[in-house]
Amino acid sequence: MILSEYNEEFHIKCEKKLSYAEGFRDAIAQLDTFNRRLMDDGRFKDLELSFKDEKYREQLLDEYGLTIEVPEQDIWY
Repeated sequence: MILSEYNEEFHIKCEKKLSYAEGFRDAIAQLDTFNRRLMDDGRFKDLELSFKDEKYREQLLDEYGLTIEVPEQDIWY
């Protein structure tokens, strides 16, 4: 590729998409860990409630010392 063909805006969009995908995979892995730990502890009611109540899920995540950060989705324009 020659320099005159380089599209910085396109490059930045691609990097953002890659970064989002990596962050999303990390969030899924953290959520899997959270769900597994609740199941291993026999906390099935808490697991069910965590799907329905975001604040309760955040409390449980704090209790287990986990954080789940889903990247912003505004990069798909």
